[in-house]
Amino acid sequence: LTDKLKRLAPEVLQAFVQRFRENGKLVNVERCMLHLDPTALDFNMLTRLLKTHRLHSATYRIYVEGLGDFVAPLEIALDACHEGVDVRHRGGQALLYARYCLEGLAFPSGTAVE
Repeated sequence: LTDKLKRLAPEVLQAFVQRFRENGKLVNVERCMLHLDPTALDFNMLTRLLKTHRLHSATYRIYVEGLGDFVAPLEIALDACHEGVDVRHRGGQALLYARYCLEGLAFPSGTAVE
């Protein structure tokens, strides 16, 4: 949809996630979340869904762009590493996130923060 769709009603978002979860394609949900306006979404429901399904890149973006919270995403990444879940990938993601923050870049796109 080339960034034309920016908002989803909570019910639609839940059905959307459920559909892709059933088909084993949650990575597609994460890709879509990176294009939605986090300030126009139900933050609590969305973060719960993203954390439950371990969609960390979208979780980071929601916290940063939705709340201006740069610390929580790093804590989430480090918690995932501590739990032993895909440590190499999550650790690398946490380091990249920290680097982008220090360089003033958006994660995961690497574009300059406005």
